[in-house]
Amino acid sequence: MTRSNSFDGVPVKVTVLEMIPEDSETILSWNNLVSRMECPEVFFTQQWALAASRAFSHSIRPLTFLIHESGQLIGVAAMATNRRSPDAAFFLAASTADYCDVVSAPETRCQVLKLVFDELNKRNVRDLVFANVPLESNSLQAIRSAARSHGFHFNERPAYDCPVILLGDNEQRQTVLRSVLRKQQEKRGLKELSQLGPVRITHLTEEQLDAGIQAIFAAQISRFLVTNRFSPLIGSERRIFLMELGKLLSCVGWLRVSQLEVNGRPIAWNYGFRFHDSWFWYLPTFLVQYADSSPGSCLLRLVTDEACSDPSVKRLDLGLGDESYKARFCNAHHSTRYVQLSLSMPRHLANVGRYWIAASTRRFPAVDQRLRRGRELVQRLRSRIHKNGSDRERKTRVE
Repeated sequence: MTRSNSFDGVPVKVTVLEMIPEDSETILSWNNLVSRMECPEVFFTQQWALAASRAFSHSIRPLTFLIHESGQLIGVAAMATNRRSPDAAFFLAASTADYCDVVSAPETRCQVLKLVFDELNKRNVRDLVFANVPLESNSLQAIRSAARSHGFHFNERPAYDCPVILLGDNEQRQTVLRSVLRKQQEKRGLKELSQLGPVRITHLTEEQLDAGIQAIFAAQISRFLVTNRFSPLIGSERRIFLMELGKLLSCVGWLRVSQLEVNGRPIAWNYGFRFHDSWFWYLPTFLVQYADSSPGSCLLRLVTDEACSDPSVKRLDLGLGDESYKARFCNAHHSTRYVQLSLSMPRHLANVGRYWIAASTRRFPAVDQRLRRGRELVQRLRSRIHKNGSDRERKTRVE
């Protein structure tokens, strides 16, 4: 669907697609816009949106907003709705991307978002979630302004602080490198591993990709099972997404799957990305039988060493997750925000209340414990009521 419109007297065209466009002109224009953003990220690219739409197509419906001004693409919003609740929209990449945003040059973000909100309003969207928007993004102020003018109640809260290793100039790189080389856990781990044979880091070629990704899946699922947890990769959607993403990003040189080898055997991996001046640590894993030697953090040490010697890499982004090893490596953080909008005041108050309760329980662990015990008690009562009801029903049938 395409609508003609105007903004400050300039003709614009808004196209809404229930798919991700795959024509070469749109792909090029979309990714060129990503390059002009405050902080370009691989998560904002057409390839990421396309992989997500292919992997999760049975549960979500993409809503791609393309904004053209005088024939030039000036904005893209890759949104989606659940097929069961079309009146609630969110970022298409929200469940897979560490950062999400509307794609445009910073100076046109307000214009693009106003037009996106106009279209969402025409589609009777009543609830919106903008997850993991970078704190430095112009979108936060633009969303607040567009929400106010369209009657949405606005709720913004802190989301994540993603650890980052900023490399800077040559002096700072040397400081980072000295810090990494002094880390005792990785020194010990590499020493233990070297006793089994030569240790080295390699990066998979396109021909090695399928086998390498399958090895990552197996190692990650096994790691979780050892600790009685289920990996997100158990579900086929996530595996399909990573396979699709790998194919799409490897074609343009943005995929970087690194592996740590000992005596020629891969024992740790990072499914990561090289995009603009960033090297991204996205999905690390390792073989559980080598856990005592910390192979994952050993791999990160070698990746950091390599990044320090590459002037094209300005930052090593360790992404979401509060693992302790990340805190030992990082020297900065990138913060994100979580924004919820609703036309319904009760829904808005419920969103605010849930966050307030969650924040309070984090500050007061005793309250959290009481709430947990209360939830467990309710669950036990429900289970007992259900069991008693079933017993009575069986007894009635017998009689």
